[in-house]
Amino acid sequence: HYHPGMAKVWAYITVSGGTPSLDASYNVTSITDTSGGNVTVTIANDFSSANYAAIASAVTAGGAAHVATVKTGQAVGSFVVRTFATTTGTDTDNINISVVAFGDIYYE
Repeated sequence: HYHPGMAKVWAYITVSGGTPSLDASYNVTSITDTSGGNVTVTIANDFSSANYAAIASAVTAGGAAHVATVKTGQAVGSFVVRTFATTTGTDTDNINISVVAFGDIYYE
């Protein structure tokens, strides 16, 4: 838990019919479908500050070019992942999203 080089949060999210589901995770309490192409990840044990590295990736159907990013304004206990089409910039749901975050976790 305490090593700075180890992932403190990770999640594998699938999207079916526009509805995301948390299929597997570590240190994640829940996800929320914020809007099309946007999912909020809620962290179980918060980071000690909002200065952590969160990374997201997306897999899409049919070879469509889509990107997943972590939106600005991440908080110690949550962050929002945005997926969008690279050709139009339009927010869009994907087959699955993977996220991982590194930083200092606050443990009591």
